[in-house]
Amino acid sequence: MSSRDYPKLLTPEVQEAIRDHDLAEAVRLYEVLLEQGASLALWAELLDELAARGHSWREWVELSPRGESGLEQAVYFLVLGIEALQEEAYERASYFLNRCVELAPDSPVPLAYIGILYESQGCPTEALATYERCLSLDPALFSVLNAAGNLYHELGFYERAIAHYRRAFPLLHEACNQAILLDNLGNSLRALGRHDEAIAAYTEAIALDPSQPASPIALAETFFEVHRHVNVITCLSDLLQMPAFDAWSDETQRAVYDLLARAYRQVRTYPASLMFQWLRNGARLDEEDREGVSRLLKTLFGWAIDEPGQ
Repeated sequence: MSSRDYPKLLTPEVQEAIRDHDLAEAVRLYEVLLEQGASLALWAELLDELAARGHSWREWVELSPRGESGLEQAVYFLVLGIEALQEEAYERASYFLNRCVELAPDSPVPLAYIGILYESQGCPTEALATYERCLSLDPALFSVLNAAGNLYHELGFYERAIAHYRRAFPLLHEACNQAILLDNLGNSLRALGRHDEAIAAYTEAIALDPSQPASPIALAETFFEVHRHVNVITCLSDLLQMPAFDAWSDETQRAVYDLLARAYRQVRTYPASLMFQWLRNGARLDEEDREGVSRLLKTLFGWAIDEPGQ
């Protein structure tokens, strides 16, 4: 997911102080939250916020009236475990995170990070088992549901992936995250040959967040797989006209052009397609080297020459 899509445990005031690099004020405000009951989830969120702003937990505890020695044992091991994980010191991370689990067996937080640790080490089966332990403690962890769904998809257990994505979707509120989840759902449905359901998922994802290329490209690919070539052309032609298109990577743009060229070849509407693509892209050839544009136009011109009756 692109961001944590749930009500923040950190108050906006604490977040703003960290964003302004006023750690002294952030610590003061954070102490009020701790009085309401410190939780590992709160500390995990704090660590994420600090890392995002270029600060370390040691800077934080130096300003805290509790100091490093005032950290609860479970929190201390969680902090050290996350730090080791960020440094890719996996053996050390495993030790600290498992110590945290021993001290806080009812919390899914250290287990979630152990799952990330297993993924980082290329151990998907172990990661999945750990994520499922997390979900047994808290079935509403959308990020863990999504992570487990991704692993099930990678391992070929598409039905399980679909079930996890569908459990996660109602827990989301931000359109960008909903779109990512629907794109993942569409990929698993497509892998099972359930093309109509995949098309529906991708279409909804595009409506929620049209700025990302993954869903429209996947949608066009799915249309191509079921021989709906006119739909491919319509989908990708709309994509080419989006302001966001020029900001996408050259690789992504080439994928769009190549797929569009393949679709045109199937429907064989050369004069119309040449006119549209020349009006849309011809002038761009003089701007800079556009490999994808050049390949598409050359391909269309080649087909028109080979079949002049079209």
